[in-house]
This record gives sequence, C-alpha cells and structure tokens, in this order.
Amino acid sequence: QYAYGGDDSQVVYGVYWVGEKRGVEHSELWKLQTIRGGGRTDLAPKPAIPSFLKKGLRGAGLTYALEPYDKKGFGAVYFTSITPKDGQGNIYVPSMKRILRNTFGTRGDTWNSTELLYEDVRGYSGYPEWMYWKRVAKKTVLLPMHSGAVPGKKGARRTYAFDRWPHWNPRYRYEPRPVYVVEARPKLPDYPYKRQTLYFDAETHAILYKESYDRKGELWKIMINAGAAHRDVGTDGSSLGWGGTVVIDLQAEHATVFHVHKARRNVDLDPAEFSLANLRKRGR
Repeated sequence: QYAYGGDDSQVVYGVYWVGEKRGVEHSELWKLQTIRGGGRTDLAPKPAIPSFLKKGLRGAGLTYALEPYDKKGFGAVYFTSITPKDGQGNIYVPSMKRILRNTFGTRGDTWNSTELLYEDVRGYSGYPEWMYWKRVAKKTVLLPMHSGAVPGKKGARRTYAFDRWPHWNPRYRYEPRPVYVVEARPKLPDYPYKRQTLYFDAETHAILYKESYDRKGELWKIMINAGAAHRDVGTDGSSLGWGGTVVIDLQAEHATVFHVHKARRNVDLDPAEFSLANLRKRGR
C-alpha cells in the first residue's frame, strides 16, 4: 500500500502450503478486490471517495475463496482507517451461513494459517506508527522486479520448483536493483518479530525482500516478492505490479507460496461492492 498499485485492483491468486519433506501439501484459489479511499490519482472521484473520507477510511478489501469446494464462499470484507488502528471487517462462513464481525488483528496474527502475518502483505502493510524505523544503507541487490512469473495454474508449476527439494524455490528472473535497506523494530511489546530488515526498491518503493527475526533475535522468516506486469484498464496499457510471494519459515522448514493467476488494476470498482450484502452474495 506504500507503493503504487492503482486506485483499485482485482487479483486471482493461488496459495500453496509447502513442506520441506512432502512438497505441496495443500492449495487454494482466492480472489481479492481492493479500493483506495484516499490519495487517488487515476480514477474519479479524486483525490478521495467522499463516503470513505467521511468515515475516516483509507481503503477497503473484499476477498473470498474460489477453491477447493469445501472452502468455496468463505470470505471477508474489511476496512482500513486513516489513523493507526486495527482494521474492522466481517467474515462470511458458508457452513454457518452467518456473517461474523471481526477485528483484523494486524499485530502478529497469521493469515489463513500460512507463514504470512496480516501486516506482512507486500512486505509491510501495517501502520508506520507501529514501528521504530532506521535506514541502514542504500545498495544494489539482485531482486526479481521483472520476475518473469508465468500467470495461471500451470504457470505456478513453471514459476516454482515444486518438484525439487526443498520444493519452494522460485524460478524468478533477477536483476540489479537500487534499494534502501531499512530496519523496523516494533513499539508493541507483544509483537512476534523482534526486528525486520526490509529492502525497498528505490524507484518504485515496493518491498522486494524481507528478513524477520524472532523475539530471541534469531532469523525466522524470509520473504521474496516478485514484480510482474498487470493490465491497467484505465489506460488500456500495463504497469508493474505484484506477481507472487514466497514466505519461508526457516525454523519450521515450511513455506507458503502465493502465485498470481491474473490481475487487473484501475478497473473502476463501485465502492458499494464492499458491503455485507455483497459479501453474503459472493459466498453463495
């Protein structure tokens, strides 16, 4: 959210749980729609959606499972605030046929039993106010900005070496990128990471690589974020966006792979789509 991503977007992506011994253990297919409430530069209304601004909202998201069958329809709609506080939202549980109100704990809660914390999305999606920040260095590092990630289900098998030990290695293309190396230490006493080292691409501000350390100060997880071209509906062209993510838990010898199957941005989503009624409709 701190790098350009358009004023709204639609992404269909696969999630793969990968073990060092067994390879791919489970996979799911999800769809995510997001909309920016303020700081809009491409789509009307600019620079903000009045109804979002009135409620103090920075943006909203609608996400739901497409596969497997027993998970299909499970979804959530959530809202993030301009001021630093936990996101508010609702979850639809198909088996209960109920909507449950939920505070999305972006303070160390894992997403969908993966290696990813809510605020790990794209490297860091929490609030800057939650951390102490320090710029460590500016350097050039090999990173997958133009990764060559192949979209689609079949593309996932070409992009990741699922059939070779340790089963989670990406086959991204790497290039020299100028980066800012930044250290983040939590202000929150119960936070699971003692510190994080983030590599911000100096040209796009995207976080392409991250190291996370546990409360003992030992290296716990590494994250690699890949860039790929997204269709920009607003300009009928393309722009650089998210192509996939690998999060590796080095201590548990387990990983989660996120692979984009298709993505579009600036599709001119209706803010009214981010509602309880639409969440229930999507879940049926």
